[in-house]
Amino acid sequence: MLIKNQNIAIIGAGIAGLSLANMLKDLANITVFEKSSVCGGRVTTLYNQDLGFDYGAQFFTVKTNRFKEFIQPLIDKRIVGIWHAKFVEIENDTITHRRDWNATYPHYVGIPDMNAISAFLSYNLDVRLN
Repeated sequence: MLIKNQNIAIIGAGIAGLSLANMLKDLANITVFEKSSVCGGRVTTLYNQDLGFDYGAQFFTVKTNRFKEFIQPLIDKRIVGIWHAKFVEIENDTITHRRDWNATYPHYVGIPDMNAISAFLSYNLDVRLN
């Protein structure tokens, strides 16, 4: 199917919408429409004064080679990095258990926050917010 020079609207500037827009941007005229005031969908950071809060996905894991290939450019550009989290369990006022996060599937986060991912994916796209 030939779509060159076609106009395509993508509804939603979350990871899926922005990824699709990037895949098609050299084949058609793409416009992404987002109801919110920012891109990212569930990978968005909200701010209250000096505090940031990743209110959707606070992290993600990579379990397939295909997804690893997808995020490798983000890792290379330091937009995404591994989160080396440590956990403690507390009962009353005593730490009862400590552990590091599972190293089998590293947990990734956006750097400096999850907004960095959508900023990277939306770069040079025609995104209409609000």
